[in-house]
Amino acid sequence: MVIPSRSYEEFALTVQDEAYEWIENCGFDFEISMMKGYGFSVRNTILEMPGYDVYVTLDNDFAMPAPQAMRLVDGVIKGKADVVVGNRQNRLKTGSPVRGIISRGFNKLIGLAFHTGLQEHFSGFRAFSPKFREQVLPLMTEEHWMMQPEAVIAAQAQGLKVIEVPIDYDPSLRPTKLRRLPRDAADIIPGLWRLWRRWGA
Repeated sequence: MVIPSRSYEEFALTVQDEAYEWIENCGFDFEISMMKGYGFSVRNTILEMPGYDVYVTLDNDFAMPAPQAMRLVDGVIKGKADVVVGNRQNRLKTGSPVRGIISRGFNKLIGLAFHTGLQEHFSGFRAFSPKFREQVLPLMTEEHWMMQPEAVIAAQAQGLKVIEVPIDYDPSLRPTKLRRLPRDAADIIPGLWRLWRRWGA
């Protein structure tokens, strides 16, 4: 299990400790990556860890409970897919409705533009197969959080199966800073253009 590192907020400390305890009790090996850049961190950490049956990523705000990782792992272990994406539920019922609406809009745009068939492209809670690690991960180029949709798009472009499973999501553990929304949106637009140039039909 790979947990990209960033500054921890006080509200997440208890959840963080509980999550680490669960991860250790379940026998997962986990790595807290200290590399800068979300995509760079996830890609290089997984590439440096060969020999596992499944690889899981989990954002360290822990808005998605770690025990739900088994829903993702099951899809890979049973051969249902090479990438299993956690589809975050309750996005408009808790947390910031503005952020939820913007996220849904960009998710729908990506689904239509790249014909992914998915509702969720930005969730950081995922499971990957060794085949994904070997065949797709080395081809990916996004250094930051646009790596999340790139993983789906690149996997499908290489003929790998991608599915999503519902997971509980509590965005109240990650308070939204409204001033970040324009910046986030500004990051997505050029990111989508890069993905289209590289992976678009």
